[in-house]
Amino acid sequence: MLLIGLGIISLIIVYLVLSAQKHEVGNKPNYFLGYRTPTSMKSKTIWDFSQKAFKKIFIKVHFFVLFIGSIWIIYDILNFPNETSIILQAVIYFIIIILIIVLTEKKVKKFERKQEC
Repeated sequence: MLLIGLGIISLIIVYLVLSAQKHEVGNKPNYFLGYRTPTSMKSKTIWDFSQKAFKKIFIKVHFFVLFIGSIWIIYDILNFPNETSIILQAVIYFIIIILIIVLTEKKVKKFERKQEC
């Protein structure tokens, strides 16, 4: 239940952020809105690429999270959720967030190297 809830909340937040970016809010490197790492903030070109890369990875991964969360919620309904289930879902979600950051950062650094050549 926690996994599906976190997945839905995260998708809503990212949707709101992306909507704000369409209206020029956070359309250039800043410390408040968007995927912000030292690499992504080096230039406007890298910033734009990193926002697009993050969006693609985030959405793909979160639809997977919703799928896994749906299966998990059925399991919890059939077996009554316990503390272990909730803790495990939180740990899995934390790992997924780290995975999204790592995958995005790899793409951004690869793009940055192409820009330098």
